[in-house]
Amino acid sequence: MKTIIIIFLLTVLKSGTPYQDRTLPSYQHSAMIIVQIENVRTTEGVLRMGFYIPTDNFPDEPHRSPVFSKIHMQEDVVTDTIKNITPGTYAITLLDDTNSNGKMDYTFLGMPKEGFGFSNDARPKLLKSPDFESCSFEVTQGINRISFRVQYF
Repeated sequence: MKTIIIIFLLTVLKSGTPYQDRTLPSYQHSAMIIVQIENVRTTEGVLRMGFYIPTDNFPDEPHRSPVFSKIHMQEDVVTDTIKNITPGTYAITLLDDTNSNGKMDYTFLGMPKEGFGFSNDARPKLLKSPDFESCSFEVTQGINRISFRVQYF
């Protein structure tokens, strides 16, 4: 048994690392987005983003869901970075989750209790979220910047 283990280890060491994940994408052509969120009312809770690509079910099933801390908020602005993004078309939704429960809270009339936002400062129409096209923006290789405001009722 010891001989089999030794042969296996020697084979592994000689051939390199067989367990290395060779399916990871190369980030040499990737992008980064510096996101500036304005009009944040409180340092309580977190900012939750939905990051969408055109094939996602916008605004319900995000491709990525980064959570930003408000700990470094300056005045009413939070700035953070989303890294390792493939260049392309994206849209962002935002929830100012002040009670950190992971969801939007509503009044008994169905109005949002917490702040929300959309890339391009797109606005909801008749209590319906804007469409992907209204919120979409292009990300190119390298550093990109986007800013938008939190909306409150």
